[in-house]
Amino acid sequence: DMLSRFFKNNRNNSATNPFGKDSATRMPQWRFRGHAEKPFWRWVASWARCLRKPSDFGFADGPFQLPPIIRNEHIVKATKPREGFLFAIPAANMTLSGFGAIITSLTESQSRKFLFSAKLRGAIRGLWFSCINSGGAAVTTQGVVEMVNSQEILITDCRFTNTKDSGIVITDASNRCEIANNIFQGLFLAIACDDAAGSQPAFLRIVGNLITDGNSTTGLSGGIKMYGTGSASTHAGHVISDNVMYLPGAMGIEIQTWVNGCTISNNTIYGAGYGISVSGCANVAITGNSVKG
Repeated sequence: DMLSRFFKNNRNNSATNPFGKDSATRMPQWRFRGHAEKPFWRWVASWARCLRKPSDFGFADGPFQLPPIIRNEHIVKATKPREGFLFAIPAANMTLSGFGAIITSLTESQSRKFLFSAKLRGAIRGLWFSCINSGGAAVTTQGVVEMVNSQEILITDCRFTNTKDSGIVITDASNRCEIANNIFQGLFLAIACDDAAGSQPAFLRIVGNLITDGNSTTGLSGGIKMYGTGSASTHAGHVISDNVMYLPGAMGIEIQTWVNGCTISNNTIYGAGYGISVSGCANVAITGNSVKG
């Protein structure tokens, strides 16, 4: 049957009855058999059905049909220092959470609002950054969101579209920051990591992002670029994993000059000028990636 075919318990059999003196806490613990996870989901897909709304099952949608989204922009300004402080100080442990809010058509000076500086920890979730340009030629070291000496910043579930420069720039001694599950569409360069001041970004995680339709196929354009400026500026401990890129630009992933310690794994890159390039680096592991076209 299904249980014995795909699973086994901690007694190495398919028995479902409890055991031991305290039967309430001695129920068997189940796990997939070593070979069986993919076959199990294929079996589920053979009979399961996905329903998006009541009409898929023959009923009226009624109030399930939601009205259009109404977006209201609110700007909150500090009017007094935090309790216990004489002066206003930068926010800490902040979450900027938009759940679909659109931030669009900002000028060069306005785009600097999204700069995370030293000692600021927090997250940006669910925001849509669109049509934010610096003017002039594309600049890879200027991003819609910039992290300078930042610590433990999470950027997730955001969307960056139609922006001439970089989407996210990580620089100097930024540490333990994560860029995960974002969409980058129509950018010159999606994610750039450099050490222009000679410091060392470390332990960065760039995982699960979708990068598509880059707006250029020349120069430094593309998906993810990480580079240093000298022997004293060695990046370390980075992970670039499970990202998907479709026509990102001139390059998919480029790791260049004094990066010391990086894992590039399980990325899918299609239609880049070149897929993965590593030069002048040490301790770079490349495994399980798919590069086509």
